[in-house]
Amino acid sequence: MAIDKINATAWANIASVTGVAKASIANFGGVSAPAGGGGGGTPWVSTVYDFNGQSTQTSTGWVPNTAYAADGWVNGNSSVNGTSFRSGTTSQGLNCDSGTTPSSRTGPGGGMTSPTDGTIDSASGQKFLYKEASSGRSGWDHVGRTPGYNFSTLMTSTSNNLRLVFGYHAYGSNITTNIYNIYTDTATTTNTSSATLLSTLAASGNTMSSSNASYVIKSIDLNAYRTVNSTHYFWINLPIVSSYRGDIAIDSVYFEEY
Repeated sequence: MAIDKINATAWANIASVTGVAKASIANFGGVSAPAGGGGGGTPWVSTVYDFNGQSTQTSTGWVPNTAYAADGWVNGNSSVNGTSFRSGTTSQGLNCDSGTTPSSRTGPGGGMTSPTDGTIDSASGQKFLYKEASSGRSGWDHVGRTPGYNFSTLMTSTSNNLRLVFGYHAYGSNITTNIYNIYTDTATTTNTSSATLLSTLAASGNTMSSSNASYVIKSIDLNAYRTVNSTHYFWINLPIVSSYRGDIAIDSVYFEEY
């Protein structure tokens, strides 16, 4: 039998015992620590969010379905503290689609084949989130927020590495500055003045040559948050582009201990 509680506190909610990180505890008073909180076990991985089954939203922001909303996905201004995500700009929710996006010579030809294979899947209706840049929306900040995670209580061992993984697609002649920005905060709403910028990807050298080019799978190091006993949320920001050929896509988002 493994540890269930210490001093009436559930093991899952304990970050450390007398200053020792939970991940380093193999047993307590002769009772084994459970897998999933020190003492070995399968590395933790979040739900893989591939957006299949979500409703198509090209002219307005994506509305997470019941399951995604229950997990904690929030899109657009509902995730923003204030009137805009970045001062002086208009904020919009991420869009959702399958196949090609409405504008010619921009956007992906479909979603990813799988979370580990960035090959375009145009035939099965694989969904993706993206920035719809037509009809004046090129100058908007498109933003959505992931569920929140307290990695210190979720990881099997906080001595392992931790990362955020997703695929991106960036095809279009008007993608000239950044492809994406990734932010984090412990607040449920935030903006660029308050959140921590974790990663940004410049357009130069990182765009695609066609809609059918494969997604590039990226990982963002989250090791700084392994032992922090707080819930962190993550904002995906697809920023301003210069005109309508700037449909940037994101697919298969998940968090992984490895």
